[in-house]
Amino acid sequence: MGYHKMICRQLEEFGTEVVNAGMVDSPDSARATSDLFKTSNIEIIFLFTSTYALSSTVLPVVQRFNVLVVILNLQLVPAIDYEKFN
Repeated sequence: MGYHKMICRQLEEFGTEVVNAGMVDSPDSARATSDLFKTSNIEIIFLFTSTYALSSTVLPVVQRFNVLVVILNLQLVPAIDYEKFN
């Protein structure tokens, strides 16, 4: 959540209005986020995936909008160590 706050703060420093949906970690919260974004008339989605993102939480949000989606992946390493992860 620390990175999340940092990202929001940096975007706001550019003068952008940030619609912060918080952590979207279930299909229900994805649908709620999609509704929030619809009423907020968003222009771009910044998707922060700290380690992974399930399609059941991402697709209900991004498929509803015809906007640019920027996927952010902030980790201490350049890529996930899939050998170790699996």
